[in-house]
Amino acid sequence: MYQDDRKTDYSTAARTISLYLREFCNEWMPYPDMIADAAQKASAEIERLRALQPTEWMIIDSFRYVLGRASCQVSITCEWLVGHWLELPAVVKQIIQDELEEAFRMDDRQRNNQKPGLQHYYLGHNCDRESWQLVRNLWMGSPREHQRSIAG
Repeated sequence: MYQDDRKTDYSTAARTISLYLREFCNEWMPYPDMIADAAQKASAEIERLRALQPTEWMIIDSFRYVLGRASCQVSITCEWLVGHWLELPAVVKQIIQDELEEAFRMDDRQRNNQKPGLQHYYLGHNCDRESWQLVRNLWMGSPREHQRSIAG
């Protein structure tokens, strides 16, 4: 019985780690070392985030709020991000880039495995995805070219 409890605890811990610490895990390490390493990396990330200024949090929170919505606010936020990208602190750019790339991966998966009746995608409607692509182009190409494409 005790052995079964340990297996359950282990699988619960593994699920928790996969949900919350996956980005910090080196899956090639032995389990105890991987956990210790992930905890150390997560702690460093928390400290990095605590150092953000209130205006930096406002930008990140606005981005997170709009990500996945299907409204005109998506294009407004994307236009603002493109127009101010060069002025943003590197830490803000990196957070937006990491989270937007993950959103594109999830949206691609949804679109590639489309199920009948699915009405909403992770990045919103096609026009919302196109707006997010303009932001994504900032680190995939020349920011000046893409600023011109938004300005018309």
